[in-house]
Amino acid sequence: MISITISGLRIFATSGIFIFHLLGLYDKNNKGIDYISILIFCLLTGYLSYGKKSNSYEWLKKRFLSILIPYWIVIVPALIINRIVSYKNTSIFSDFITFLGGNLFLQTKVYVIAWYITFVLLLYCFIFFQSFFSHYFLKTLAWLAGFLVFYLIFDKSHYFISFGLGFFLASFLPPANKNPTENNSPIKFLFNLQDYCYGFFLIHGGVLIFLYNICKADFFSSFIFGVGLSIMGSIILNKIAKNLIIRATAPS
Repeated sequence: MISITISGLRIFATSGIFIFHLLGLYDKNNKGIDYISILIFCLLTGYLSYGKKSNSYEWLKKRFLSILIPYWIVIVPALIINRIVSYKNTSIFSDFITFLGGNLFLQTKVYVIAWYITFVLLLYCFIFFQSFFSHYFLKTLAWLAGFLVFYLIFDKSHYFISFGLGFFLASFLPPANKNPTENNSPIKFLFNLQDYCYGFFLIHGGVLIFLYNICKADFFSSFIFGVGLSIMGSIILNKIAKNLIIRATAPS
């Protein structure tokens, strides 16, 4: 049941981000949609981070590569295209920071959604850091320090709280099952579909900009083709990235 809920929430949040950007392009009301969706993503990240061997450098390496490899596959072409068409005025230095996943630190963002990549990487670093404190008091201080950092520096304390809530709830709830036994069922389909959410999240922005700015598509066409092209792209991205991640994390 936990796995089903997680899969459903991930698909719901990913859909919310897509709708938010689609509505924004066409000057339609999208207030609050991104806020709710990111809160859900952070909640799930916290829940899925609990109980892992997060004090291991290998754990941190795998987490970073699972985020960055698909991101690099998408962002490198985006940076090159931006250099050619001058969609946004950026420097070589800012492009390099974007490539490293540091979009949250930049004012002008080539790929707006990439700020969340920085945010997730920082959350993983926090989990790695706090895992070294076994004493309850010290761990509490670490979480308080984390909250202050995300509040004072990034103004993202609400997302950090959602992340912490997910981490806290995971201590009471059963772990998610990575391999549901329901074969050939809607549940199995739902579980498999959520595997492509991250790829969809990365790709959909570029797809929507292409449809809106280049193709001059209307709202309905952008919705239909935006979903279709983003799904196709996420399937291809997932396949390529998975092979690269396996190679990068294989024992030497």
